Amino acid sequence: MAGAQLGKQCIVGANSVVRRGVYPDYCVLAGIPAKIVKYYNAQKEEWSQYKE
Repeated sequence: MAGAQLGKQCIVGANSVVRRGVYPDYCVLAGIPAKIVKYYNAQKEEWSQYKE
């Protein structure tokens, strides 16, 4: 949607609705409304589960 700012290399799942807001680099978004599911942890050099 208008107003969403996706970071570098973001992955958005099929049929997901991304709302307004700023999303960090290297994250995976999924759902309606889209939420961050995973992100790339550069310190550990691995993908991690996102905890709110």
